Amino acid sequence: MHRRLDVRRSEPMWEEAAFETIETERVPTAYFLPAEEKLAVERLRAHGIVLERMERTATLALKEFRIAATETTAQVSENHQERTVTGQYVALEREVPVGSYRVPMNQRLARLAFHLLEPRSSDGLLTWNVLDEAIKRSTYPIHRTRD
Repeated sequence: MHRRLDVRRSEPMWEEAAFETIETERVPTAYFLPAEEKLAVERLRAHGIVLERMERTATLALKEFRIAATETTAQVSENHQERTVTGQYVALEREVPVGSYRVPMNQRLARLAFHLLEPRSSDGLLTWNVLDEAIKRSTYPIHRTRD
């Protein structure tokens, strides 16, 4: 039988206390999600992020992320293979259909929304395979305003 002894000892541990920025991005005024991205909508709501349902179709000046390459990790982590993408945003006019969701970025959880919705985020919806079906078209399904 193992008995716990009343002995304490310090254990030195490695700690990374500083991080270096390798990529930056500006926060847009809003993101737009297609109504068919039900899992993404569900995950955003579970985090407490405010989504507004579009009551009518609107043609807007947006940015679309075009995927140049995608890669998944070989190792499974928490039943997922983390995904990373490379690509770039392209400015375009896009019709946002009725029923789509607008994620305003002037809300309390805007930083979290930004982190979850950006395609190059290290811990976003794309990284954790929520949008795997959608990106098979080589375009990220979530658009953002141009600002």
